Amino acid sequence: MAFSIGLTRFVISSEPETAKEILGSPGFADRPVKESAYQLLFHRAMGFAPYGEYWRNLRRISALHLFSPKRITGSEAFRNEVGLKMVDEVKKVMKDNRHVEVKRILHYGSLNNVMMTVFGKCYEFYEGEGVELEALVSEGYELLGVFNWSDHFPVLGWLDLQGVRKRCRCLVEKVNAFVGGVIEEHRVKRVRGGCVKDEGTGDFVDVLLDLEKENRLS
Repeated sequence: MAFSIGLTRFVISSEPETAKEILGSPGFADRPVKESAYQLLFHRAMGFAPYGEYWRNLRRISALHLFSPKRITGSEAFRNEVGLKMVDEVKKVMKDNRHVEVKRILHYGSLNNVMMTVFGKCYEFYEGEGVELEALVSEGYELLGVFNWSDHFPVLGWLDLQGVRKRCRCLVEKVNAFVGGVIEEHRVKRVRGGCVKDEGTGDFVDVLLDLEKENRLS
């Protein structure tokens, strides 16, 4: 089934094989870029980049340096640690409250796994920077998922009727400060201790800093 909302064309398949064929076709490679995705993902994210050289370069870098067997094996001990910490948190919350919001604990566990892989940092579940980070991520997911009429009717864009653009700008400032601080920490550490070349021990920020010049990454 196909239909349109404003300028956006939707294609719906109820058959898994047809959906797989659509998702694997170059003809459907370029997805419409939501305003929230354009702002929050800094116009550069692989998930919304147009199909072409830039997208293929990001995909290659991810496959080689983020999802390689060596990196997955190198982070095994930390994944075990996160799993055990989640179990302890379930026990603690159950003892204190007699009920457990499993979704929230899974969310924190997943977030910590990603943060350690990408930024090389681990955060406490319910205190300190971990609370701030979780709030940023949760609001980002909400803004990426909200149905924004401006995405489909550009003439409404300047009105920002749902306040999506305003919320995105505020969130981007906070994310810029957070991520900028992490990157600066890595730059300082590299100046003091030299470049990290072992992808089994360095995180993904280290990898990207090593590739900064040769792949013209900003």
